[in-house]
Amino acid sequence: FVFFFFSYGPTLENIERRLSGYLFGDYSTFCVIIHMACDNSSDRDLRIENGYKYVNDNYSWEHIISKYMKLIETL
Repeated sequence: FVFFFFSYGPTLENIERRLSGYLFGDYSTFCVIIHMACDNSSDRDLRIENGYKYVNDNYSWEHIISKYMKLIETL
């Protein structure tokens, strides 16, 4: 999972949609989130699992090679 200073954009949307990190907008919110992540292990573990799954599903070598193979087949 990630701690992400947010404003807008695809990273913000991905983290919110997949519950794969924590978003903060200022120092005080960051401190609250750090304490929340330390105190709530089930939420933290869920976000870690979701982040790992997202990266594995979208950025693993198998996934990348599959995308390249599909591209090559269209040439």
